[in-house]
Amino acid sequence: MNSSQETIELLKLIRQSNHRLYLDKDDNLRLDVFKGGLPKELRERIKSSKDELISYLKENSRFKPIPNTPEKASYCASSSQTRLYFLHEFDKTSSAYNMPHVMQLKGNLEFNKLENVLERLIQHHSSLRT
Repeated sequence: MNSSQETIELLKLIRQSNHRLYLDKDDNLRLDVFKGGLPKELRERIKSSKDELISYLKENSRFKPIPNTPEKASYCASSSQTRLYFLHEFDKTSSAYNMPHVMQLKGNLEFNKLENVLERLIQHHSSLRT
């Protein structure tokens, strides 16, 4: 088996183990470990194949980064934002574009993990910081 095939097999194994391996915006290798933790053997394989994994993920990414827009005091509204604004101006009591949703979670809530995920989400999406 060649290096590329070994890398693909390792990525499949990581996915089958319900973990997520990806490159962050600076092309650093990141691993989200979910239920059950990461077996020592798998951790060692990832460490020993780090360069190959990074190279493979760079070359085979389906997603291309969207460049950040320059910081400005204000931005033009998109056509979708303009449409929502006018619809709101026509009927300020309408909740047509609000999508409330409630979920009931079962089990113990690990508040620190939830807080960490929400902080990471906010850091990743600038629109959530406004």
